[in-house]
Order: sequence, then structure tokens, then C-alpha cells
Amino acid sequence: MLILNNLNDNDFPYFPYPLQESGNEDDYITTNHLMARPIRLNRQAAEVLRLADGVTQLSDIIGHIVELYPDAGGSEVIKPGVLELLRILTERELIWWRGVPALPVPVQPPQSIFWEITAACNLRCLHCVVGAGPKLEEELSTSKCLELAEELAAFGVKNIAFSGGEPLLRPDFFTIAEKVRELGMGVQVATNGTLITPQIAHHLMNLDADVQVSLDGSRPEIYDILRPGQKAFTKCIEGIQALVAEGHQVTIGTVLSSINIKDIPEIVALTERLGATAFRLIPFVPKGRGQLHKDMEVPLAQVKEIVQYLHDMRERTRLQISPLEFEDMLDGSLCPDPLVPEMPLKCGGAVEYGTITPAGEVLTCHFFEGVRADNIRSASFRDVWYRSRFLNYFRSLRVSDLHGNCSACTWLPRCAGSCRAVNYAKGDLFGGNKSCWASQNTTEARLK
Repeated sequence: MLILNNLNDNDFPYFPYPLQESGNEDDYITTNHLMARPIRLNRQAAEVLRLADGVTQLSDIIGHIVELYPDAGGSEVIKPGVLELLRILTERELIWWRGVPALPVPVQPPQSIFWEITAACNLRCLHCVVGAGPKLEEELSTSKCLELAEELAAFGVKNIAFSGGEPLLRPDFFTIAEKVRELGMGVQVATNGTLITPQIAHHLMNLDADVQVSLDGSRPEIYDILRPGQKAFTKCIEGIQALVAEGHQVTIGTVLSSINIKDIPEIVALTERLGATAFRLIPFVPKGRGQLHKDMEVPLAQVKEIVQYLHDMRERTRLQISPLEFEDMLDGSLCPDPLVPEMPLKCGGAVEYGTITPAGEVLTCHFFEGVRADNIRSASFRDVWYRSRFLNYFRSLRVSDLHGNCSACTWLPRCAGSCRAVNYAKGDLFGGNKSCWASQNTTEARLK
């Protein structure tokens, strides 16, 4: 863990956010999802951030600034200013630090792509991590989407999972999805279900699409709290029924929150009555609109209880019940596996799968929207996949980068830090996993 009053010249700072000109000469701005307003920077500060690439040591950054500004007084004058800048920005979670460089990691083409095909959505869910709503002006055109589909297939991608926003709001959705299928890739669709008619369900069946529908309450009184003023529960249920009637194997996705935690057993029961095939519990991440509703987060002790319930339910239902995150690893006695410090974090982002945003940016997953990402408008997907600074940085992360409870936990060799989404949302990427009830390193962490 970095000690802010003792920055090490041998450490490697990384600035992962966009840096934009403010419109005034020699004036720049940057921000992240944790800040109420952007921070202004002068040209010298902006130059420091451009060099903070995760590969260049602090000492080399300072040396470069000294060379760039030879009349500024030399290292004795410049170094304290650079250190103070980096301290301030680190406190605001704008700089990430590691003791090793983020060197490129060899990877294969991704097996799956999560494609957010539009930011438009007909609902305004309180927990939406991307804050979906109006369509973005910079969304990819139909021709660009078809071209991208061909490129992904040629690159070796096997599966495309469409989401949004609400993907069915895009008028050319089926044109693009049919192209994906024609190219031999599998099709998945994540939808709120409210736009699905028998005709759309039939069209999706022709695509042999796997469909996940969001259902966060077993009755309107709960479901509609999460979508204020929209009264969409009946439409959602009708959409699920249309899919099941057409023969789809439907997955129900439920975001766990303080609003619906007591309703989870009823949601599972409704899932079974509707004829769906699978139930998936999704963690609440305080980002996007969720950042405005942090009181929806469930205490970890209650998360463990509901996960235990679902774990037990697997033996009593025909439904396929997916684990929330890593609880299937918490079995038997304490983990006997040895810790290998160079073990990669257990996240498939930027390795097994990637995410394409409505505007064409390529990310590890949608939870990291807002970082400085490469865009398929200015380079091929292949080039972005292999050369993206952010993707390569994420691939290079190791369990030895973690601090806090994770670093001392005997389960670390098995979970390898697991998903970093909630940690990132809360501004502690390398800290103990904030979704994990096992981080206290006790046998009580295990599911029974």
C-alpha cells in the first residue's frame, strides 16, 4: 500500500482518466466518478500526468520534467512540486500506484464481447451502473456496427452479448444481431423485458439467442420502487412469458439491494413459476445512478445469508442458480493452496472477454466506464485489444498488488482477489475485496 508521505522514486504511478483541454490556454481538466467537480491543472501538471503511464518510474518522470523545463530551477525545485501534485491526485483516487511496471501481457483474442449497443433505455433503474437513459449522439452507426461484427468474427470472438441501455430500443438491433449470427458467433441479449412481444420473442428464437431479463422484485410494490414512476412490472412479466412460450431458456437477473433482499425467495419462486431456466443474483455496485443510492447496498453479513439460502436452494429447485461471485470457492476447510504472488487477479476482463461501449470505447467491463479508453473509431479492434494502455494495465495486475484484508487472507490463493468492480466504484482498487465476507480470514467465512 502506498504511503502518501513517503512516495518511492522506484514506484510506477498510473493516471487512468481522460485529460482534456478546458478551452483556456495552458489549462486542462480531469475528473473521475468519485469527484463532485473536475479539477483544473496547468500545462506542467498535465505533462506529469501524461508520463504517469504505469510503465515509467517516478524518478524518470521527474527527470523528464526537469529536462522539459530547464529554467525552472532543476530537480531541487521541481521534485517537491511533482510529489505534491501526485499526493493530491492520489488522495482523490486519480493516480494508482504499483511497485512494478505494467508491462504488456500476452493474450489470445477474447472469447466473448459484451457490446453495449446503445445508451438509450426506456427505464431509469436506481441501480443502473451506466446511468442509461437518452441515446448518445456519438453511438456507432449501423454500418460501423456491421463492420465491427465482421472484424470481431475474423479476430476469433465466439460470442456477442448485447446490452445497453436497452438493446431492443435500437431500430437496427436485429440487423446487427442477424449479422453476428450469420458470421457464426453466438448471440446473447440482456434486456429489461418490457419491449418483448411474441413477435420479438420469435425473432430472438430465430437467432438462437440466450436471453437474460432483469427482474428485481416479485411484485409491483418492490419492482417499481427501483424504477420510480414507470410501473413496468406487468410489461416485464409479459415479456418473460412471451419468451418462455416461444421456447427460450430464460435467465432472470436480479440486482441484490436493501430494497429487495427480503423478496429474493419470492423472486426465485416467481422465476420458477414463469418457466425460466436460470436465476442469477447480481451484486449492487455504487456507480452510475447507483452512486446516488448507496443506501441500497446490503451489509456483507446479510449478503452471506442470502447466498447461503441460494446455495441450499440448488438442491431443491430445477433452476440453475449462478453464484453471486466467488462463494463456490468457499467450501471445505481453509484453503490449502499455496499463494503465488505473481498469480493474476481472478477477473476475465481484458483476457477472456472485453466490453464495447455505445460510443466505441473498449474496456475490461462496463463498471470501468469513465477511464481513458481506446476507441474502435480510431483503430481496429485487434490493435486496441493488444495495444490499449488500460487493458494492458489491467492484465498486468497480480495478487501481490493487493493490500488490506485480501493480502492476509488464506482464501486469496483460490479467489485471487476476485472482481474489483465495487472496489473501483468506492475508490480502493487494490484494497480488500469490498464484496467479500471472507476477508477476515476465518473459517466462519465458509458456506455450510
